[in-house]
Amino acid sequence: FYIELGARLDRDGVLGRLNMTPRVGTAVLLNPEGTSVIRSGYGIFYERTPSAAGAFEAFEGVVDTRYSSDGSIMVGTPQPFAHVSAPNLKTARSTTWDLGVDHRFNPRWSTHIGVINRSGANELLVRSVTDASGAALVLSSDGRSLYREVETSVHYTGGPGVDVNASYVYSRARADLNAFTTFYDNVLWPVVAQNEYAPARTNVPHRLLVRGRAMPIRNWLVVGTMDWRSGLPYSVVNAALDFVGPRNDRQFPTYFRMDLGLEHKLKIGKLRPWVGVRADNALSSFLPSDVQANLASPAFGTFYNSEYRQFRIQVRFEQQ
Repeated sequence: FYIELGARLDRDGVLGRLNMTPRVGTAVLLNPEGTSVIRSGYGIFYERTPSAAGAFEAFEGVVDTRYSSDGSIMVGTPQPFAHVSAPNLKTARSTTWDLGVDHRFNPRWSTHIGVINRSGANELLVRSVTDASGAALVLSSDGRSLYREVETSVHYTGGPGVDVNASYVYSRARADLNAFTTFYDNVLWPVVAQNEYAPARTNVPHRLLVRGRAMPIRNWLVVGTMDWRSGLPYSVVNAALDFVGPRNDRQFPTYFRMDLGLEHKLKIGKLRPWVGVRADNALSSFLPSDVQANLASPAFGTFYNSEYRQFRIQVRFEQQ
């Protein structure tokens, strides 16, 4: 049994605050042999504020101008939006705890079951606000997020020649979707819609990951990875880029990818390099990264930019 305590002082360079990050961890042996262990931890973590947030009010104002569907007639009056920061912005922080049980049945088989919970607060948000005094894009620190997961895994070691690990994760991620970095990152997003607390962009309820390596005969190595998971969520918009219906209520296709590799250990003088070939996305699965989510487009619902199959020659050296 042991407990580990720690803390760190960190200054937020943009907001000028000094934050303390406390954390605690513990492990408990359940038997004298040490084959069963419970591990747990708890921590409060402060994030660094993006430097662009300090210059938010210096950004050039935007004007929302609407047109008819053919783009020839202006609809309504152009609406200018100023950039305004709410007073007393706070540093984003998260509270995280985890609990896991590891058990080794014998020298070959072991298993792990774990739970993780992360709750975020004071995250930077951008809201579109219109009232009698005018319209503004308001930066505040009212954002929140929640991530929970349950993981179970099995590990098999068949001596020096075989090693396989399989894990399944069920998770749930929700967040305020108008995060500051969504609109003011490397590329500015032109339309700021109403905020909504909904499934996060990284929400993947189910994931199965299998990784393995084997040496069927001496100096030959076979490696492989299989990754299956739920598709990422996305939102539907109209011709004016306003969201239609609940946000992130659609999903990309289910993700299934397999990577394979074969290597052989050669003898070149005094060197013993491993030389082989790797196949990324070996089955050439359709793995799109973009979707046409605009209802006004004739290609609405079409997925694009799939990862393609690649072959790579690999040479690596091991330290003797």
